[in-house]
Amino acid sequence: MQHAATMWKHPWKFSEGLVICGGLIIIGLLLQWLLGPIDWSSVSGPYNWLLLVGLVFVTIVAHSFSYQFHVLEWMSSPVAAVPTLLCIAALMAVMGLTRQVPPMMPPSDALGVTRMTAFWPFVLMNVYAMLQVGMAIMTTATRWRIGIPLWRVILFCAIHLGLWLVLVCATLGSGDMRRVRMNLSRGSVEDRAIDERHRQVRLPISVKLDDFGIDEYPPEMVVVDRRTGEVVDDSGWQLTAFDTIYYAVRVETDSVVDYVAGESYGAASAMLIGAKKNGVGGVGWISDGNFMYPPSVLFLDDRYCAVMPERRPQRYYSVVDVTDMDKQAVHDTIEVNHPLRVDGWWIYQSSYDVIKGRWSETSVLELVRDPWLSVVYVGFVLMLFGALLLFVPVGGNKLRGSGIVISVVIIVAGLFLYWTLIRVGFFERKMMPALQSPWFAPHIVVYMVGYSALALSVVAALFRRLDLADALVRPGLAMLTFGMLFGAFWAKEAWGTYWSWDPKETWAAATWTLYVLYIHLRASGTVSRGWAISLLVVSFVCLQMCWWGVNYLPSAKATSVHTYTSWVSACADDFADFVI
Repeated sequence: MQHAATMWKHPWKFSEGLVICGGLIIIGLLLQWLLGPIDWSSVSGPYNWLLLVGLVFVTIVAHSFSYQFHVLEWMSSPVAAVPTLLCIAALMAVMGLTRQVPPMMPPSDALGVTRMTAFWPFVLMNVYAMLQVGMAIMTTATRWRIGIPLWRVILFCAIHLGLWLVLVCATLGSGDMRRVRMNLSRGSVEDRAIDERHRQVRLPISVKLDDFGIDEYPPEMVVVDRRTGEVVDDSGWQLTAFDTIYYAVRVETDSVVDYVAGESYGAASAMLIGAKKNGVGGVGWISDGNFMYPPSVLFLDDRYCAVMPERRPQRYYSVVDVTDMDKQAVHDTIEVNHPLRVDGWWIYQSSYDVIKGRWSETSVLELVRDPWLSVVYVGFVLMLFGALLLFVPVGGNKLRGSGIVISVVIIVAGLFLYWTLIRVGFFERKMMPALQSPWFAPHIVVYMVGYSALALSVVAALFRRLDLADALVRPGLAMLTFGMLFGAFWAKEAWGTYWSWDPKETWAAATWTLYVLYIHLRASGTVSRGWAISLLVVSFVCLQMCWWGVNYLPSAKATSVHTYTSWVSACADDFADFVI
């Protein structure tokens, strides 16, 4: 009762913020029940522009009256941001634990959390957060002359304005985005495509497929357990390749399977191998097979056999002629991570006839038009610039000195790790085409260094060294920001979208939000050391979920593009039924 009596009195604290967030969630649930999920495709021009102008107008008016009403002044403070960030992180955790349906499908649950981006409570919480961010930007920008260091104002405004631009413009711009798929046969010309609602639409550009090709990795041979279908490395059998035929035709005579070279339609790959174990061995052909020929397996004993995993594509590409509205043709090659831009459309190499593999005569292209993309990228650049400034430590002389040392060590460690992995060829292994991106190396390296810094911050916090933990969290959060945005740039080049709320991305956003919450919590100066340590522990647990735990979630299996499985192990499953 005493605590309730102190609420709603100046100055407001966390409890008032939690009540406001709880009220927004209740209002959102009522709207969800009355109106159903939000249809973002209907929020297109000019309605999205009106909403943008309305949000900016409300933010300016609220800031203008913040000197007269303490509640408006409170909204731009770290104390108000903490409950908001906490609720958003909780909703994102729910999103990461539930299997999300595609954007154009209705939720698969009664409440609506399986389509979180259209869930009214989630949307209202983000609108409230953007209002707070906008007011905080204006408050900080107008007060830097009264004692706040300029570099801190630039840091604060860069990160917050970048985040505001990304979230607001990406959300409102989704109504103007067009995303379609086009199936092309060699020699055909097409100006029709299928949109996300499976409707046929006519485009202002036409595409002709001149050629389609696939470059595959060389054939391999592995030993498989006949009972489980799993690849084994300790079977004791030694395999030797005597002959390799990349284009082989299967020949069967007198129950003997043989392979001869021939580039006829449907030719598979084959290897003549020898197997030896304890002085006993044999010779035979193995083949990966395809849509025309079954695979060939060399049985070694009652338990093991030698197989050739399906050859995976190293690169697949389409040679196209694209004609725009002015009848001007562009001749170019499209492949994964190398899209083509024509007349405002980004054209991506999406897929092909996977059953026919390298003999496919069909190419699947994805075409994306996003008028708001340039503004979102401005937000990305601002966030990257603000993340750089996070390496500049704050606090007293002792803390600043340790923070500088930590920041320098983290930067040097990142550069050393990057150079070492490049030297050993880590990023030149047999990777699927989507992983062959210049963004792959920096995306992985900065995340690894960031995770290490944040792990050390938990250790420091558990030993009651919160000052040291703070000095580690700032560069660690900077590295998380780099990794997340590098991944966004990579995803845009590979899949045509910089953010898709994939389970891995969702947990990455939740982790990033929790560490931002920690910084706001410490900046508020009104929380005990115990709560700060507890939040660091929870944040690190969320980081573990983002790093490896997401691979075991039902929400990620068969849906996440981030749950990469070993190609050899995956191919072995194809032989399981054949060899058991």
